[in-house]
Amino acid sequence: MPLLPRTSLAAFVCPSTPFLVPRLLRTPVPLAALNTQCSTAQTSAPRATYATQTKQTKQTKQKPKGKGKLSGRNAWKLRRAGELQHADAGMRESATLLQQFRDSCDARSIDTLMDLYPTLATANLLDAGDTRRIAQALHAFIRNIYLSGGKQEDHFLFVQRLVQDIQSGVLPPHPLAHVHLLGVYKECKKYREGAQFWQWLSEQDDTYLNPAVFGAAIELLAYLGQTPLPVMEELYMDALKRFPGTFAEYHLSPEAVIPDRTQATNIKGLPMLLLQGITTARLINGDWKQAYLALDTALRLYPAQVPPRFFELFMAERPVSEAYTVFLIACRSGVALKPHHLTTLISKLRKAMTTCPKMEHRMLILQGIANAIYAYLEAGGTVHGIHWGSFLESFDAVLPFLPLGKDFESQQAVFRNQLVATAHKIVSSLIQAGLPTSERLFTGLIHLAGSLRVPDLLTATLRDVEAAQLDIGPIGRRSIITAAGYLADTETIERIWSQLTAHAETVGEPIGYQDWITVARACGRAGHEEYFRTQLETFRHAASGLVQERALSELSEPTVVLASSPRPFFLMDDQKFERRVEKIQQIMLNIATVVMSSQPLELRKTPFYMFLDPARPNTADIKDLQSVYNEFTTDPHQPLPPPPPPGSYFKPPLCSTGFKLSELRFQNWVDIIELMSDAEATEVGFKSRIDQAIAAGARVEQAPPDLNLANRVRTLDVDELRSRIKRLRSPKTPPSVINKVAADTPRYEPGVSYRPVWPAESLGPKPDWGSVTKKLFPVSPAAVTPSLSYYFALKPTHDAPVPDESPPPISRRPLGSPKSPNHHEFRAQRNAQAQEQPGEVQDGSIVEPSDEVTPVQQ
Repeated sequence: MPLLPRTSLAAFVCPSTPFLVPRLLRTPVPLAALNTQCSTAQTSAPRATYATQTKQTKQTKQKPKGKGKLSGRNAWKLRRAGELQHADAGMRESATLLQQFRDSCDARSIDTLMDLYPTLATANLLDAGDTRRIAQALHAFIRNIYLSGGKQEDHFLFVQRLVQDIQSGVLPPHPLAHVHLLGVYKECKKYREGAQFWQWLSEQDDTYLNPAVFGAAIELLAYLGQTPLPVMEELYMDALKRFPGTFAEYHLSPEAVIPDRTQATNIKGLPMLLLQGITTARLINGDWKQAYLALDTALRLYPAQVPPRFFELFMAERPVSEAYTVFLIACRSGVALKPHHLTTLISKLRKAMTTCPKMEHRMLILQGIANAIYAYLEAGGTVHGIHWGSFLESFDAVLPFLPLGKDFESQQAVFRNQLVATAHKIVSSLIQAGLPTSERLFTGLIHLAGSLRVPDLLTATLRDVEAAQLDIGPIGRRSIITAAGYLADTETIERIWSQLTAHAETVGEPIGYQDWITVARACGRAGHEEYFRTQLETFRHAASGLVQERALSELSEPTVVLASSPRPFFLMDDQKFERRVEKIQQIMLNIATVVMSSQPLELRKTPFYMFLDPARPNTADIKDLQSVYNEFTTDPHQPLPPPPPPGSYFKPPLCSTGFKLSELRFQNWVDIIELMSDAEATEVGFKSRIDQAIAAGARVEQAPPDLNLANRVRTLDVDELRSRIKRLRSPKTPPSVINKVAADTPRYEPGVSYRPVWPAESLGPKPDWGSVTKKLFPVSPAAVTPSLSYYFALKPTHDAPVPDESPPPISRRPLGSPKSPNHHEFRAQRNAQAQEQPGEVQDGSIVEPSDEVTPVQQ
């Protein structure tokens, strides 16, 4: 057996602490052996410590001088300083990128935002507020793209990445960000993708959800069109129960009462976006009654601060007569809608003018357009050139459009001359009031010159354009060519066409498609075909084959101009026409005053009317309306707020248009009642046309819009008014109440896999959602088993009997069981029976002689 090496036992314990072992066991150990004997051995000689260091070692130790080697402590400080310096530089760079990213979000610079996002998201530097900023910037950007007619697909991929990052946890959640993302899906018309995102959101907690997210989801599902309205109504009620806030379910109900009608509402946390979402769903699904009640609720709570989206929904979904009144309600409340809503309203009114067989009604609509422009200015809106141009172009719709080669005669010619003179006077007054000259002012007059066959107006307008040194633009040039074609003014056609081609050569662009089609139609109407063929041959290099083929077809085919009004057409009386023109001029005088002073007028002195017919009477007398309004909007058990003490300075709050909030609430309530009456009449007329079409076996013909311009005299007393308002405000289905108990089996499968959170105090059993199949979209109605839904109302809907002065005692026995007597009545009953039929007495108990009773045995 080989001898073991003589190794110190201290090496097996720890090679750096041999002094811990007795002196006799110590053996000098080579340095190389330490590395092989113990894996924990140091690669260098152990440093002397205070216990092993001799005095000589301490005396011979000297500090390095000059540029010698740094000690461990100083080296660590130097490395730490370098690390901190690098860290500070990295933090400064990250902070700079983050601030640049947030600035790009505020500036809606989407390209910069998309470039910086990956770096910041990877570094985990974004918080929940940044998530909201990104979604808000994208929503505003994509909405503007939609309004300008641009493409949204380029940025939709980035939206999908944001959604994926939120689902994976890269981006922290923010409920308002989810609202904007659902709005982006709606703007891009990606309804199914948005519904899938909502399906995922509905399974998350309250860090992802709030009532606004529910409202955006309901609006998205409404536009998708595959979720029934009852399902969305239940989703609305579930959101109110899950986020009750400050009694939000009560305050958003149509029957709610505010404490003080003279003051602004100071209730925090009312989910107006949720109310907006269910209003959208009701309008799209045709439930106009509940939609108007929701608008009435919003106007009651915030008469001067209703979100503009509420009014925009009614303007898009309801007939033009109702949209007109809703627009004016917004203007009276001081809510200035976007300019394109005024443009759309003017276009709808001008189209409605062409369907009216009476000239008197057309003049009423023309006056209504001027009234809408004045109301928009009073609300603080800005009227642009496109609005003035559309208003001027509406003058030609007062008279029927003439075919080519004909002119107005007799009385129509007199009306035509007065209309042209009025339009020219309006433009002159606006320019004198300080309105900036724009090409649309002059293109409106140019359009009238062609459609009403007035060559002098075209000549005078072109002279004014040259005097103002105004570039009328490509749209204006096409308008001149069109008007010259109706007037057969070939000289003007050639001159403007030469300017158009010269401009295209100067900028180095080809002649546009619309330019070729416009000049082809004008030459065809003016009988100037050869000139167009020559120009087409000259500029053949600037027109594709398809453009040449289409232009030649427009030139060769006869132009067919359909009459824009039904036959027969009824003219109006001369005096009525002059009075209507004076009314229009009075409104334009108010508009010129606002333009000149840049300040709105006082609406109490110069108001605007609320319906297309300014002489439309109210449903009842104003005193009766006020009386019924007080009954519906006050609580008899709640005391009214005390009046201000005499001599105190108390000024009630006013809206931006100068109305008291109490007065504004009352006027809004009256107008909503009128709108509901019009909507009911429209629905009755539509059903009547359907019944007639079914009886005749024909299709339902589209009737002209009912503008409610007929002279109607309404004389309703207080009782009739009260009953009518109750009928209008009562829902078609059983009324929705505060405490709602759902059936065990839902009537519809939810459109999304959402399970509402039922509070503990909710009445009735919780629904069995385990049997409900989770699907993204509801099944067909044929596959759904109908069932009843029970409701519990705080206020009964029937007339209960009046109790007597001495009410009977309340019985707590189960229903259907006989009344059991107490022990005193039972003993008296047995004694009476014993006197009539004596029986056997046992232990003081009477046993009746009957086979059914067994004697008591001792």
